[in-house]
Amino acid sequence: MTATVPGLDLDSPPFDLLDAGQKARLSAAVDLGFHPAGTRLIEAGAASAQVYVVLKGSVQASDPRRQGEDARFADYGPGDLFGAFAVIAGRARHRYTALEDTLCFLVPAPVFESLLADNPQFAAYFHEALSVKRRLLADQQQPGELGRMMLTRVRDAQLAPVREVAPNTTIADAAAQLREHRVDCLLVAGDAAGPGIVTRTDLLDALTARGLDGQAPVGLLASRPLRAVRGDEVLFQALVTMTEHHIERVVVMHDGGAIGTWAWPRCWRTTPAVRT
Repeated sequence: MTATVPGLDLDSPPFDLLDAGQKARLSAAVDLGFHPAGTRLIEAGAASAQVYVVLKGSVQASDPRRQGEDARFADYGPGDLFGAFAVIAGRARHRYTALEDTLCFLVPAPVFESLLADNPQFAAYFHEALSVKRRLLADQQQPGELGRMMLTRVRDAQLAPVREVAPNTTIADAAAQLREHRVDCLLVAGDAAGPGIVTRTDLLDALTARGLDGQAPVGLLASRPLRAVRGDEVLFQALVTMTEHHIERVVVMHDGGAIGTWAWPRCWRTTPAVRT
């Protein structure tokens, strides 16, 4: 039986990488903390006593060397995890402040470190994302164009149009829609398996490598679960999400609906993607 903590989903990334015993260890150690608006959770240059997972509220990471909007590095909302870098590296690169009254799950640093040591996949999840963060931080110190771009809100970036099709749409019809709307992917509406995404590469592989014909439904090809980011997140967070899940694009959600997709910049593809 999977160990659970009320409100903390241990079957979602990255906790789904833990085995039952490790989940039980985490469940026994995790705590819940309330942080009034304005609370400094982690100070730049300091280590953190825990890793945080936001349950309710919002937290902003900022650069204390900058002023105003330029100081903002990333925002974190419900379900987001932060503080891992401060635990792994022994010091935070940014200042983390509660923007409103915020509830967070608290994973003690010793427990988090023991899980990293005992589970190589769990450790790789964080180290891969942190390698991207270090590169972006180095670019910011230049400061470079990419570093500035990564602080752009996802909804304000150049997004590809989003098109949705039914799961029973044929491969031939899906290919025609890709051409007609000049997009590289289509959202597949939810069915019993949930919503997904299908790309031009998926259609080509289905016809060549898998031997399907043009009348096969695209629901069979859709990648699930659908990976999405909020439109008010910054591009850095979207990039880390894609790195963690080995994907090249994410769906961007805003005001309850999909407003487009954002693809991984080619110059930052440090590892091959499993699915596009």
